[in-house]
Amino acid sequence: METIFGQLFSTFWWMILLFVGLGLFKAFTPFLKGKFGEFAVSVHAKKYLTKDYILLNNCTLPDEQSGTTQIDHILLSPYGIFIIETKNYKGWIFWG
Repeated sequence: METIFGQLFSTFWWMILLFVGLGLFKAFTPFLKGKFGEFAVSVHAKKYLTKDYILLNNCTLPDEQSGTTQIDHILLSPYGIFIIETKNYKGWIFWG
């Protein structure tokens, strides 16, 4: 009986590794999607905005309530300061 399991394991060990890898990929997918969305905003801002704009990415600022807060992008320009919070969602988004 043990030889059958030993033979199966030696033949199909890669399937176990594949299932573990897929599970880890699924667990990290929201994190990776968020990072990709932030990267895309950063690349587009640098590519399409003039030199009048200064882009600050992934800024951590002190907060009175929880200690710190994280802002994805701060865009400084002669026209004002713009705060950009990036969400990488697909589909319809309803408010309220």
